Amino acid sequence: WIKTETSDGIATITWNGPGNTPNVFNEASLAEFTTAIRTVIADPAVTGVVITSAKPDFIVGADLRMLLEARRYSRADYFERVRGVQQLFRDIETGGKPVVAALNGTAVGGGLELALACHARIAANRPSSRFGLPEVQLGLLPGAGGTQRLPRLVGAREALGLITQGRTVPADKALALGMITEIVPPDELLTRARDVARTIEPTQPWDRKGFRIP
Repeated sequence: WIKTETSDGIATITWNGPGNTPNVFNEASLAEFTTAIRTVIADPAVTGVVITSAKPDFIVGADLRMLLEARRYSRADYFERVRGVQQLFRDIETGGKPVVAALNGTAVGGGLELALACHARIAANRPSSRFGLPEVQLGLLPGAGGTQRLPRLVGAREALGLITQGRTVPADKALALGMITEIVPPDELLTRARDVARTIEPTQPWDRKGFRIP
């Protein structure tokens, strides 16, 4: 699921699920990603991190089969599993190293929630790409921090509409709202993401003194 390469201090973590299926969160992918991101954050030779995908899209959320398997666990155990993902994303924010999401395609659901936990989100200029938190269409609400980070980026009014209506938006609209940081040509995506990882501060706006929700 996960491949990590490091060059000139920048670690690139690439999601590439087996077969032709899109990248999703499941037990296997989350376990590999957790190991990969914690390893590079702890590595003193790594000065910045880029998270991207080898698939046409970034990550399209959770594998619904994983949710159905929740019946194997007690409520308390499953709650702790979900809290583990939330804590992992918070550790990305506060790990002290710049983390940039290089969004080569669509990022929705948990995929967007991961991107929101990164310090910058660079999107490839592809008309087919969509961004949003459409979980409500399945009777769910975002569970990996999207309900907290999205309002802090785009404002409560816009975030509430996106979350409760399950809308997704193209890259230009996502940029205008503040969901993503920048749009670049597809062939420049990784180069630009690595450059940003070398220059940005490894803190989120909401962790800085004086922050106010837009």
